[in-house]
Order: sequence, then structure tokens, then C-alpha cells
Amino acid sequence: MTSARQQVVDAITPVLPKNWRVVPYLTSFDALTQTIVMIHATGVERFPQAPAKTYQITFEATVLDPSKDPARVWDSLDDEVLEAIAALDTIDSLNWTGAEPVAYPAETPQFFGWTITFTVPYEHED
Repeated sequence: MTSARQQVVDAITPVLPKNWRVVPYLTSFDALTQTIVMIHATGVERFPQAPAKTYQITFEATVLDPSKDPARVWDSLDDEVLEAIAALDTIDSLNWTGAEPVAYPAETPQFFGWTITFTVPYEHED
């Protein structure tokens, strides 16, 4: 059985720009050479309109730009987050709920990006 995280990565990867790299977990980077999208789960809830063993999983997709220059990166990032949101909108079962700018990692920012929050249904099989 494929994990919920892998199912999300498999659905998202083909709709994003080909030169972006999807990483199915949070990690740190010394350097970036391309736009990165990190995927991580932040919560699980019962899906109220669905039968038992159907859950709603909340994920975050953090889009990071390789530029380290805060004076120049935000124009690119504004376009990139809109491109990512438009791509996520093409996936029927995915419901994005918002996006916020981030500095990553938070303690000692090296990169800048946007974190997009979304939910997906997941049906647990025994």
C-alpha cells in the first residue's frame, strides 16, 4: 500500500513545472540549484462526510527559491507560489486553504519561500 504522503507526491509532481524538484519530507539544504517543493503532513482528522476509515490529512507544501537575495527573490516567489497553487487546483481531491511567506530554516534563514496548506482525503485499508 502506498503511503498518503507518496500519493500526494505522485499527484503533485506531474502538475508542477518540470524544472522543480519535489522532496517528500522536510530537510535542510546547503545550496539550491532549482526551485524545491517540500511536502510534509501536519495533521489528520476524521472526514465528516465520508464513511468510517476515511480521513482528511492536512499537508504543507513549502516552495523554496534558490536565490538567497531577499531583495530580489520575492518577485520570483510571488510568481512561483501562484504557479504552484494553480497546479494544485488541477487535482480534484486536493483542497488548498491558504499560503504564507516563509524564511527557511526559521532559526537561521538561508532561503525564502511560501508554504501552501492543503487537505486531501485518505481511505485507510486494513
